[in-house]
Amino acid sequence: MISTVISKRYAGALFEIASGENSVSRVLDELQNLIDFYYSNAEFRELVKNPLIPKESKSAVFSELKDKGVISDLLLSFTKLLVEKNRLEELENIVESFSDIYRESRGEAVADVRSVIDMDEKVKDELVSKLNEITGKKVSVQVEKDPSLLGGFLAKIKSTQYDASVKGQLEKLKEEMTG
Repeated sequence: MISTVISKRYAGALFEIASGENSVSRVLDELQNLIDFYYSNAEFRELVKNPLIPKESKSAVFSELKDKGVISDLLLSFTKLLVEKNRLEELENIVESFSDIYRESRGEAVADVRSVIDMDEKVKDELVSKLNEITGKKVSVQVEKDPSLLGGFLAKIKSTQYDASVKGQLEKLKEEMTG
């Protein structure tokens, strides 16, 4: 999923407010619970995505979630703002952006790794250690098997890509030879 400029702004504003209230971890948990509910409940997904559903109905659902203790006053205010500004459909991207901001604030990063083979724990640990060294952050990895790489791996952290794949090396060699 690709976060938009809009979702990053909203997530940044929410992070700033949550930081001021010392409630960033709680807000992150609430957002994660909200997005889990979004993925597991088709009616809620429809409510979020459908612009034809009246704003009052959308706000009422979030008020009910607040009454049930699912979300705090802060998140209720935030979701009502999203409803009012017709930005509720950005919820998924906002949650992703908020998580990114949270990890960044803690000096953490997630690397999406594609590898030809299934990596055992020893190889993952070595890769994490090397990525920690390169980035200066505490990196966790999500590994996906990708036979098209021919060998090696490809790691991506945000917009930075580390290519240690045979396919990547062959493409570099081809570029150098063809000028």
